[in-house]
Amino acid sequence: MIRRPTIVLLALVAGLCSHVQGQETLKWRFRAGEKRALTMNQVSKSTTTAGGVDSTTSTATTTVMSWDVQKVHDDGSARVQQKICQVKMKMTLPGVGDVSYDSANPDVQPNPLLVGTIAMMKALLDTPWDFTMNQQGKITEVGGTEKLDAAALAVTKKAGMAALPSFSQTSEQASAIFPEAPVKPGQTWDISNTLNSPIGRMTTRMKYTFVGNVVTDGRTLKKISFKGALSLEPLEAAPVKMELKHGVLEGTYLFDNEKGVLVEQQTAVTMTIAINDLTELKSVQTLKLVVRE
Repeated sequence: MIRRPTIVLLALVAGLCSHVQGQETLKWRFRAGEKRALTMNQVSKSTTTAGGVDSTTSTATTTVMSWDVQKVHDDGSARVQQKICQVKMKMTLPGVGDVSYDSANPDVQPNPLLVGTIAMMKALLDTPWDFTMNQQGKITEVGGTEKLDAAALAVTKKAGMAALPSFSQTSEQASAIFPEAPVKPGQTWDISNTLNSPIGRMTTRMKYTFVGNVVTDGRTLKKISFKGALSLEPLEAAPVKMELKHGVLEGTYLFDNEKGVLVEQQTAVTMTIAINDLTELKSVQTLKLVVRE
């Protein structure tokens, strides 16, 4: 006969095992030679208000990129090469209407208003850069971005704009970062990033939540939601005085934890910026990234 204390102990062990089995260790997994195609669709709408007059610009951009795992290290991290293969863009400008560009059709003459933007896009096209990513998704050691940074600097300088943050700075904040410890549905973790720019220090404070399993196209994927707040600490010597009055971003990741790869990302960003106390800029941007084998 099994005694009552033994039954209680077995019940406790069973409950503990059930709790552990409900947890997941979210982890990127890399295989040398692995290649993937990434398609990113971005839609943005910006409204500038100056002197009581609104001016709205809309942009829709599709970017196709490649992902090539060059080497996998003993700790599970990998050296990855990435490049932009195609850019397709359509803009609706106030007083002008629609202008468009598709790098797949270089013989089509674009609107002169896009000359500066296209110059930067051409520098991006087929110019590979590489980085190291660990199994939590943190990106470090970004290389090969000199040509990209030079092109962005030339465009912003010609337009009389402040220089953009370096490509390596922005790349290091561009992936889903998971905790090392296992997580269970409903569990959250926080991550903060800071990006220095000519107008000040931009800080993003993110809260991630492991939602749990979802089934998409017959695949069981892990869903992670995120929501964050943006803040700006302006530089006193900045050429333009800016105040970030509102900044929020939120979205979701769908992650194949068995293969260790991102399948889809959706993000929405809303911002309101006051410029020199005279102009207000409201921006809404949505992004959808789809990864294909």
